[in-house]
Amino acid sequence: ELAGLKLLLTIVDKCRLHPNITTGQLLEDWRETEQASLMARLASWDIPLGSDEDSLHTVFFDAMDKVIDQCVTQQIEKLQAKSNTVGLSVEEKRELQLLLLNRPV
Repeated sequence: ELAGLKLLLTIVDKCRLHPNITTGQLLEDWRETEQASLMARLASWDIPLGSDEDSLHTVFFDAMDKVIDQCVTQQIEKLQAKSNTVGLSVEEKRELQLLLLNRPV
């Protein structure tokens, strides 16, 4: 699994459910968890973004596309490695075929 993916998905889901949530509120939600220091580091990043909403959406969706591409690539590599060692089930072969057909360029 991609490092930090579960945390990213949780943050995205929380922001989707609470569109006006602030960085401070997010930090508070993770205050006494294993991810607290990571959340604090993420919150301190100075990411130069445009001020208009369209550019913010573009940056976000470009980043999410890269995450998806990495997940697809990782799953392809996992299935290929399994194929070379113990073989794949019919379902896994089908999944690998679909992933290869739709793999990121």
